[in-house]
Amino acid sequence: MDVQIFLQARMGSTRFPGKVLADITGKSVFERTIERLSQVKGASKIVLVTSEKPENDQLATQAQRLGVPVFRGAEENTLDRFYRAAQQFGPDAVVRVTCDCPLIDPTLIDEGIRLFKEKRVDFLGNTHPFSHPHGMQFEITRRDALERAWKTQRDSFADEQKFKSADLNPGDPITEDPRFRKEYMTHEPNLAHIRITLDYPEDLEVIRKVYELLPEGKRDFPHIADLFEKRPELLEINKMRNRYL
Repeated sequence: MDVQIFLQARMGSTRFPGKVLADITGKSVFERTIERLSQVKGASKIVLVTSEKPENDQLATQAQRLGVPVFRGAEENTLDRFYRAAQQFGPDAVVRVTCDCPLIDPTLIDEGIRLFKEKRVDFLGNTHPFSHPHGMQFEITRRDALERAWKTQRDSFADEQKFKSADLNPGDPITEDPRFRKEYMTHEPNLAHIRITLDYPEDLEVIRKVYELLPEGKRDFPHIADLFEKRPELLEINKMRNRYL
């Protein structure tokens, strides 16, 4: 089974514009995320899946500099963007990761890929319920399931342009449809109170501190959880943004 990582990113974040190119100890958020994803052993490639808007040109340029292929599609409808990217690159399954997760653990994704293959499901994710740190999320979807979800949604729109401007992501049509076979990864104890996703400037401050406090090779899931247990004051920095506290 050919599994590919599709990294969802764009410059036009409403809450924190340009966040994907913000600096983390000398490298951009995008580059840090690519570093993490490059360590996933079960995926054959990483593809940047961004939108056609000109503001994303600099993001595409950075991807090309790093040797990461690029697909550009609809700005709002990420379901359509992922479907068309899957048509072009032809994976058997897609791992969806967003670029607001520069501390995502490659070992966790590899465990997800293993379970996905073992269970022979259409979809596997770790967001139902939310129990991993917020910023360790990913979804794995079979390409044929993605195509079925895309067709169902496309058929509900009479107009192509309205469909492309609809706010649809790849996961929701599958998680909400009982016809798809699904599996979910959870973690005990629940660590959703650890917020290391990037939506706001306060989140960037926390992520930078993690990179500063943990050396290269020790920024995996267990070491991050241990850091927050020993340094609970880190949770206070972006506490106002954390809906899981």
